[in-house]
Amino acid sequence: MTNEELKVIISAEIDDLKQGIQEAQSEIQGFSKKSESGFGKFKKAIGTAGKAVGTAGKAIGTAVVGITSAVVAGAAAIGNLSASTEEYRTAQSKLTTAFESAGSTAEQATETYNGLYRVLGDGDVAVEAANHLAQLTQDQQSLSEWTDICQGIYATFGDSLPIEGLTEAANETAKTGQLTGSLADALNWAGISEDEFQEKLDACSTAQEREQLIRETLNGTYMEASKTYEQNAKDILKANEAQAKLEASLGAIGAAVTPIVTTFKSFGGTLLESVVPGFEQAAEGLQGLMEGTEGASEQLQEGLMSIIENLLDAFTEALPQILEIGIQLITSLIEGI
Repeated sequence: MTNEELKVIISAEIDDLKQGIQEAQSEIQGFSKKSESGFGKFKKAIGTAGKAVGTAGKAIGTAVVGITSAVVAGAAAIGNLSASTEEYRTAQSKLTTAFESAGSTAEQATETYNGLYRVLGDGDVAVEAANHLAQLTQDQQSLSEWTDICQGIYATFGDSLPIEGLTEAANETAKTGQLTGSLADALNWAGISEDEFQEKLDACSTAQEREQLIRETLNGTYMEASKTYEQNAKDILKANEAQAKLEASLGAIGAAVTPIVTTFKSFGGTLLESVVPGFEQAAEGLQGLMEGTEGASEQLQEGLMSIIENLLDAFTEALPQILEIGIQLITSLIEGI
């Protein structure tokens, strides 16, 4: 079966579902009006509601079974996807903000992150290191060179010289002019004198000149290690690259469905808020019955009827929106296929 054929079939099922929902709404609204006569007709109204549900169920037919199941399962999966990608999306938002605040672009933020993740395979470290690089330079060529430097140092020392520590120390050194932290280790371990390098830093007059000195020194020192690692770890690099793309795609989907999840949460909050007075009234009536208070029975009945009527009103009013959201989700999935 082709995608187009699948669209036609599901579209027809959706039309049936719409008709069934509309009939269900009419029946429920009728039940709501009938229930206004009081608690004495409650059992009869419940029977009427049962018949209404049965009538609507026949009208909806197999479309409800298939599509409702898909919507429920899809909504649960989408809710999980929105929540599970929230941390990733938050980190990416902070990263983009850091780059844009420093005068760079969102595209540079993404490219730098992907380059670092490709090497490190760790999203948190890649974000932290990229944030430091955003403060070092806004030039894309320089950012690419820093990514190569990180690859060469990672290939040489692994976790014994943390990349986020290196980029932080490079950033501080460029700003203050004082050699420090993991940057000093990266130079020392390569046989470069700290004192001699400090003299070169002292000769620079701006942070930009110091950044260039640091970058060119490290690039010249670790370039061969970076190239060698590119060949020896090509499968690992490809796997990390693919993982970064997958996480980006899931993050994009999570961002797209978050408004839908928010809508459902908002509806749930509104629904609960609408029945609070009824529960309070019913609770007082029940307490009154236990204490023998006059009029407690009527108060309990009114509270229960208020709960039922508010639930029915809220659900009936929200049915078109719920249906529309379900259709949007199904359509999006079809388009994705």
